[in-house]
Amino acid sequence: MKVSLQGESKKQSDQKLFWHFGLTAYGCPEKPDGHVHLRVREFVGSRKQILQYTAPPVTPADAELDGATNSAHGVRVGLWVGMWVEDAQNYRTKGGAGGKVAAAKAKETRNKSVQDVIKGGSITVIKPDPNALRVVADVNAQNTRLYRLANPDQSGLCQGIRVNIEEIWWAPEYRDDNETRIEQRRQKWPNKVQQYLDALLVRNSERTARPSKYTQLTPPNTLANTAREVAALTSDYRIKPSSNVLRQILERLRQLDPDLDARKDPAILKLVYRQIPISTLLYFKNVEL
Repeated sequence: MKVSLQGESKKQSDQKLFWHFGLTAYGCPEKPDGHVHLRVREFVGSRKQILQYTAPPVTPADAELDGATNSAHGVRVGLWVGMWVEDAQNYRTKGGAGGKVAAAKAKETRNKSVQDVIKGGSITVIKPDPNALRVVADVNAQNTRLYRLANPDQSGLCQGIRVNIEEIWWAPEYRDDNETRIEQRRQKWPNKVQQYLDALLVRNSERTARPSKYTQLTPPNTLANTAREVAALTSDYRIKPSSNVLRQILERLRQLDPDLDARKDPAILKLVYRQIPISTLLYFKNVEL
């Protein structure tokens, strides 16, 4: 379906349109402006095929919005970045089966941007799909992982099912509407999602006020070696107590727990309690500080 819009009404309607890499559009007035976080029941990888699904309402349920900004362990949250429609395979511009619609529009949209199509006054808007699904990015994944939300439970929380990046109509917040090359749209639009998620991760890290040491994970073999060194030093201390050995033990315990000095009763001291009284280590740690 093509619609021609003019003047200010064209600008207003464009703000809510979601766009595909191949420069077709989909209307989604239900999504509020800005970054929308939604709670998700579970995320399912692409290897688990979901052939039948139940489409939830596009408007978020209360349960999806309740606590969606919570970064607590175990809370699964998705960032609403786009929409998926049932015949999305026909719009793939690269790889996979289908792509019939994309192939037909390739010449028409070559070297054009979203803004170029809008200025041309003729936009191909896909008709509303009653089975359309919202697409979210897992906010806790290290790399951009995209899922379509389906199969809501009684509360409204959905299952996230992996989705092909070529089958997404992207929300305005995650696009560069001046990009004329489709290859660049494939790269830059998902990158805008990742940029937001990276900034979100930094804000969450600052909120927990954890030391910068946590940004570099210690390899497991290094942790094991450090633990063995602690065990050897505690044996030395039992044979011949000395402040120098205590100092070495504390140095290695700090490697295992960078928050050691900030804790009133560090649990990690239990590693050595059989050899050295915890009260002795706490006293020495406080005196040393």
